[in-house]
Amino acid sequence: MKAQTAGYIVFFAAALVLLGCGQKEKPKDSVSPTTAQGDTKATPQAVATTSSTDPTAQGTSGRHRDEGDWVPAEYKSGKGRWKDAAAYVDGVPVGVFWFGELPSTLKPVWIEQIEGLDFLPGDPPPYERVIKVRRYRYSDYFEAIGVDLKTIKEFHLYGPNNQILALTGKEFLEVKDHFYFRFGLGTEGKPIAVVPKDRGKNFDRLMGVAVYIKKKPPTVGANEDDEAILLLDGKRVEGIPYYGEPLRGGIRIYKDDRLVSILKRNKLDPDSGTQGADGVTRWKLFDVLKDQGVEAKNIVQAEVIYDEQRTVRFDRAELESMTFRSTAQGRGQIELNDKTPAHALAFYSKPLPKKVAVSKNSSPDAKTKTQ
Repeated sequence: MKAQTAGYIVFFAAALVLLGCGQKEKPKDSVSPTTAQGDTKATPQAVATTSSTDPTAQGTSGRHRDEGDWVPAEYKSGKGRWKDAAAYVDGVPVGVFWFGELPSTLKPVWIEQIEGLDFLPGDPPPYERVIKVRRYRYSDYFEAIGVDLKTIKEFHLYGPNNQILALTGKEFLEVKDHFYFRFGLGTEGKPIAVVPKDRGKNFDRLMGVAVYIKKKPPTVGANEDDEAILLLDGKRVEGIPYYGEPLRGGIRIYKDDRLVSILKRNKLDPDSGTQGADGVTRWKLFDVLKDQGVEAKNIVQAEVIYDEQRTVRFDRAELESMTFRSTAQGRGQIELNDKTPAHALAFYSKPLPKKVAVSKNSSPDAKTKTQ
């Protein structure tokens, strides 16, 4: 009886080992072929946002807790505090690589991969299946904000620990169709660089992208610790060439999918707002845009970006009377008309297409319906 019991124990332990070997976590940015989702030029000026030194404060990934002393260790590498992975054209920031801030016309590319299935000893095949994972091309991104790819002299990709991948414009065009970025959780989370196999290893975090069109590109060198550094006319460049410290925090303002302003709370003029009976100052949205050089006359619609997603759409009539407030407890956000929180705002000079009624469980190849 004891020998039989021992045999059962050995078999059960072996089954657990095999079961563990057969289980693989499904990538959070992946879907099976039948359950994938089909998604649908001014220099930014610093104007508003909030401060916090509390790393546990509300807000996804801590990216909206700016102007404080606390900086996550992953952002403390040699070239400054890389809190937001931004795109720069000749040193001018044109956008940030958070899912909700991607250009409205940018579409995902669905790449097929093999995923292991859960199985028990003796189960018949299949033991794996084909899934589709979401990726985005840098070339599609820059074209969406109006960059002619043929004019790019050099393309620089920044990764953690002072990693820099530099490609000439010609090299970039050669790999553009297979050069991607993605997000850690599919439609949210940190941006991750997917590097073509013949160009090096993937970066576990995308820290920034810079392209040079009219200005002289810096060269990539190495310091005494063999870390990548940038040199311009023989002199080391700290941060982003022609810009300085990497863009970090603020309420970002986009117009026609291109970054045009960055609101900073501590740079808002309190005298230009109106203080209410509750002691809170509120500003007229269009007045602030005008003060920052953002043309508002041709704005017809806007979308609110909050927690990495586009949440609410407003038409011109609603925007004209809209106010916003920003308090020290706002944790890097503003509130439109005291009720709609926003981490970023996207304005458009042409009406947007009707929102597509597509769930996250719909196929990337399925026909979509508008609301």
